[in-house]
Amino acid sequence: MENKRKHLFINKPFQTNIITKFFGFFCFIYAIFLLVVFTLLNPLFEEISFLNLPPDHRLSVMVVNFNFYAFWIVIISFFALSCFVFIAALLLSHKIAGPVYSIKRTMKEIVSEGNLKEAQFREKDFFVDLKDQFNEFILYLKK
Repeated sequence: MENKRKHLFINKPFQTNIITKFFGFFCFIYAIFLLVVFTLLNPLFEEISFLNLPPDHRLSVMVVNFNFYAFWIVIISFFALSCFVFIAALLLSHKIAGPVYSIKRTMKEIVSEGNLKEAQFREKDFFVDLKDQFNEFILYLKK
């Protein structure tokens, strides 16, 4: 069987559900990470502010720069990691939805054509045991 999918979504409701759950979990973990990091850094910034340093002092400039760059790093990394999470969830959902789609398509072809044929999965799809069991069943029916 060809190793490429022709459509981005095979089973849109299922795959959208998987991607949404992955993204929700990612947002939760990302928020906890940010909360921990900024909670740990907050006492340091408070101590620096108590020093009453002039605004052009190197330590004051460093804190201002950190706040500016930290904001952009958080935003950019969130979007970059979101893209990664979307692609990973899409690929994982393809490995689940693809075999189910293949079995359903094979069963429809058997019904419409009346010709018993074996199901084919892509090389790295999940549920290979389902394909083997289905193909065993087809061989049994052919006898």
